[in-house]
Amino acid sequence: MPKTLPLLLGFPGRRLSRELVHHLRACRPAGLVLFARNIVSLEQTGRLIKELREEFGPLWIGVDHEGGAINRFGGLAPVPPSPRALGRTGRIELVRRGARQQAELLAYLGLDLNFAPVLDLYSKRSPVIGNRAYGPHPGEVARFGLAVTREHLKLGVLPVGKHFPGHGRSQSDSHFHAGEVKQGQETLKRMELLPFKELAQAGLPALMTAHLRFPALDAGYPATFSKLILNDLLRQQWGYKGLILTDCLEMAATKRSFSPLDMARLGSQAGLDLWLSSFSLAQSFEFQRALARALERYPQESRETRLTAARGLISSRRAALPTETENHALWEASLSIQGARKFGLLRGVVACELLASPSKGINQGQANHPLKAYLEQARLPPLAWVGARDFADLAQAAEQARQSQSLFLLISTDLHCRSVFPQLKTLVQEQPRCLHLVLGKEQGCVGGAIEEWLLRGFNPSAGRFLAMRLERRLQSS
Repeated sequence: MPKTLPLLLGFPGRRLSRELVHHLRACRPAGLVLFARNIVSLEQTGRLIKELREEFGPLWIGVDHEGGAINRFGGLAPVPPSPRALGRTGRIELVRRGARQQAELLAYLGLDLNFAPVLDLYSKRSPVIGNRAYGPHPGEVARFGLAVTREHLKLGVLPVGKHFPGHGRSQSDSHFHAGEVKQGQETLKRMELLPFKELAQAGLPALMTAHLRFPALDAGYPATFSKLILNDLLRQQWGYKGLILTDCLEMAATKRSFSPLDMARLGSQAGLDLWLSSFSLAQSFEFQRALARALERYPQESRETRLTAARGLISSRRAALPTETENHALWEASLSIQGARKFGLLRGVVACELLASPSKGINQGQANHPLKAYLEQARLPPLAWVGARDFADLAQAAEQARQSQSLFLLISTDLHCRSVFPQLKTLVQEQPRCLHLVLGKEQGCVGGAIEEWLLRGFNPSAGRFLAMRLERRLQSS
C-alpha cells in the first residue's frame, strides 16, 4: 500500500466489503476508528481487526472506551463505571482498576488507541461532558488522568487525553453547534488547562482537541485549528512532544465553517498530527476522500517523527479479558447509597421509569430502559414496569405499589426528571417501600425522604450489577 496519510477514519459495516477496500485504498488512512455499528461480537471484532491489518498493513485502530455510558461494546464484555462515578470516590486505586479493565479489553482485541482519559472538568452547569469527567477539581483530574495513562501504557495501548484545552464548562455540544469558553486567561490556566499541562509534561502520548473557541487564547480560530493554542502554547511553552489528534471533523462545529482544504491547511500550520473523520454524517465517503486529497498537499517530517515515536509505545501482546467478578466489585465500590430503609415483606416490584416527552428524544416517550431486561432475569418478586410522563402517572404507579405491598422502584435517567421532584418528595413520604435508582447525572435527587442509589452512568455491565445488587438487597430486607 502507498504511503499513508495522517487520517483516522470511521466506516460503516462489520466486515471488509469490496466497497470499503476501494474507499480505504483511495484515502490511504494511517488508522481507523471502531464504533458500535462495527461490533457484533468479540470474535467478529477480532476477526475484522485482523482482516483490516492483513489488507492494509499496520494500521492504528482505536475506539472510544471511557467507561460508563461511553461504551462501544454493548454487553459483550465487562465495562467499568463512568469516570465521574469513580472519581467522586476520591480513591485512585478504583480509577486504576477501571483503567486496567478498559485497557485489558482493548489489548485483548488488538486495538491500539483508546480515546481516553477525559481531562475536562466536571461542571453541573454544562450539559455536554457530565459524567464523562472525573471531577471538578483540576489537580484531582490530573492525578486520575495520569493513573489512567499509566495503566494503558502498561498494556501497550495508547491513551488519548481529551478535549484540549477543556470542554467541561462549554454549553455547546460540538456535534451540533460551534461553541466557545469565555473564561479569561488566568482562570483557564488555573482550571481547564491545568490537567492538560500536567499530563503533557508527564509524558501523555496523545491529545485530542476540542472544536471550541477560547477567545482568551485565540480570538480567531477554534482550538483544533489554532496555531496559538496547539503550537505556541502546547508545543513551545509546555514542551509537549506527543501526538495531537482532532475530534471528529464531521461535527457541525467544524464542517459548517471549514472546507476539507481549510482543515488540512490550518491544521498543518497549527501542528496537528492526525485528522479524524468518524463517518457520522451523510456523504462521509466524499468528505473523507476530499480531506485525503487536501492532506496530500501538506506532508510534514516532524509529524512523521512523532507518529513513529508513538507507534513504539504500542504492544502487540494480548491481555486477558476483565472478569465479571472484578467488574461488579468496581461498580459496588463506586455506587453511592443514601438513606437506606427497611422494606419488610414485599409481594412484588413496581418499577416506574420517569420519561421525557417524545419531543425530547429520551426513550421516545416509551418505557423501554435497557435495565428492564436485566431486572426481568433476576430473582425478584413479580415485576411490573411502567412509564411516567408526569406527576399523575407517578402517583398512579405509587398507589399501585402501595396497594399491592410492592416495592416502588423509581428509575430516573437524567435532568429531564427534575420538574417532578418537589411533588415527588411529598409523594414518597407516604410510600413506606421506595427505592430510587439514579442512572444518569447526579443532580436532581429526591434526597433523604427515600433510599437512593446513585450510579452516574448506565451500560450493560451496570444492568447486570444492579439486577444482582437489587436481588441481594431485597433478600436482606
